[in-house]
Amino acid sequence: MSTTANWADPGNNAKADDALSVEKPQPVGQDGIGDVTLTSPRLPREPKSRREQSMWLAGCVAASLLLFLCYVRVSGTVPVTADGGNNAMQAWDMLHGNWLLRGWVLGDASYYTTELPEYVLVEIFRGLSSEIVHICGAITYTLLVVLASLLAKGDKTGKEGLIRVLIAAGIMIAPQLGPANAGVLLLEPDHIGTGVPLLLTFLLLDRSSRRWWVPAAIGLMLAWGQIADQTVLAMGVLPVVVVCGTRAYRDIVRRGEPARAHWFDLALAASAGCVAYFVVSALFDALAFPQAPYLFFVAAALTTIAAAGPAPSMVPEGSVSEDAPASPALAPARSNRSNGRTLIPPLGVAASDAHSGSDRPPFAAPTTVRTMRST
Repeated sequence: MSTTANWADPGNNAKADDALSVEKPQPVGQDGIGDVTLTSPRLPREPKSRREQSMWLAGCVAASLLLFLCYVRVSGTVPVTADGGNNAMQAWDMLHGNWLLRGWVLGDASYYTTELPEYVLVEIFRGLSSEIVHICGAITYTLLVVLASLLAKGDKTGKEGLIRVLIAAGIMIAPQLGPANAGVLLLEPDHIGTGVPLLLTFLLLDRSSRRWWVPAAIGLMLAWGQIADQTVLAMGVLPVVVVCGTRAYRDIVRRGEPARAHWFDLALAASAGCVAYFVVSALFDALAFPQAPYLFFVAAALTTIAAAGPAPSMVPEGSVSEDAPASPALAPARSNRSNGRTLIPPLGVAASDAHSGSDRPPFAAPTTVRTMRST
């Protein structure tokens, strides 16, 4: 590439600035002004070649396969229980035509749309045996490790992205042995497998742009997980509604910004809320865990109370006179007036206890002994 340019022509100067990435002095003009250093913009980073992308993908697949083989080995140290055998037989019945599981009494979490289809796919190749439980448990946990690593990586590349992946994978990569650990993480379906649709939902939120179909897709994915396990109400629906609702309230109500500019947050909150309402309403009679809607509303109420902040003091600031005689019950309130706080004695402390000369501390509640009549 030639590095010469006609400095008398401004058009050639612009072309030279775009082509060169080195600093070059501007020649002295007709007015005799001194040299001026111009710096052209940096060239964009070249995208990775297909060979590098293929090598990165092959490395991820090889690592996932190695993790799967290790998890199958660890899962084999724990015997299969009745819950895992029950799910394997349900999948076997679905594979033979009973897709709606007629005649079955489902548990508190059916895993009908999450792990049961996984069992069906594995039983197509392996048949019905106790090994199915170990294989499916290993597949589920491998997916959790991979999806958590991708979510932790975000949009970072290079060294920073690799460090994020290693931190997330390092926390989850080695579950401890024994029924209390491997029996929960690497065996029959449990609430741990619900993390797969949740992580996929959060990955879509993290990687996608603000398009009209994203709220609809998020609602469908939350419904996918919620039909299988009602804990998605607390782990997926509630965070989306609270975060998007808080952001919309801050920008629209507090800052006075137009609602049209924040349609994405409003659409996400509405989609998650509608999915929670319609799924719970449709499956309320069929679910074995009907307390889930009440848990959702209790969690929402607690979130609202926590966001409201501490309640103001019920004692006016000037209710205690500075000239009042010293009293053990009022001494803490007078001593903390300089800090702007007023301490109130707890309930159950009588006024006579505060002025009496008993040895009991003024803030100690009187001891009451109650007897219970046996029936």
